[in-house]
Amino acid sequence: MKLKRCSSSQMLKMLSSSERDNTLYKAFKEFGRLLKTHFILNYVDDEELRQNIQKQLNRVELGQKLADKVLFGRNGKLQVGLHDEVQLVMASNTLLRNMIILWNYLFLSDYCLTLDSEEQRAKVIESISTGSVIAWAHINFMGIYEFNPVGKSRFNATLKQMRNVSI
Repeated sequence: MKLKRCSSSQMLKMLSSSERDNTLYKAFKEFGRLLKTHFILNYVDDEELRQNIQKQLNRVELGQKLADKVLFGRNGKLQVGLHDEVQLVMASNTLLRNMIILWNYLFLSDYCLTLDSEEQRAKVIESISTGSVIAWAHINFMGIYEFNPVGKSRFNATLKQMRNVSI
C-alpha cells in the first residue's frame, strides 16, 4: 500500500478472502473495532457531536419526506417495470426536489436583499444557514402547471444580485 501498487480496498478484499488466521487481517479488524469504540465514546461524551449528527439525520429524513411528497401519484408507489423507466422516474423526482429547493433559496435570497438593515439581514442569513430550505408547504402539487417563459419575474432582485448573498 505504501508503494501504491494496490489500493487499501484491494488489500482488505484480499485479506478477507484469505484464511481467517491471517494476523494482518486480525490486526486491521481490531484496529477497526478500536476506531469504532473511540467514536462511540466520543458520541456518548460530546453533546455537540450528538446534536450535529441528529441535525444531519433530520435533514436527510426531511429530504426523504419531500421525495415522498413529490412522488404523490399512484399512492406514492413506483409502478414502472423497466430499468430505464425506473431511472427516468427517479431522475425526474430528483429534478423536482432540486427545483423546489432552488426556488426556496431564490425566494430567501430575494427576501434577504429586500431587508433594510444589516442586522435583520444577518439574522435571516443565520437562520437560513442553521436551518433547512427543504420546505414544501407553499407548493401546490395537485394544481395546474403552466410553463410560460414570457412573464414578469416574481423576484425583485436579479439572479446576479442573489448570487452575491453569502449564506
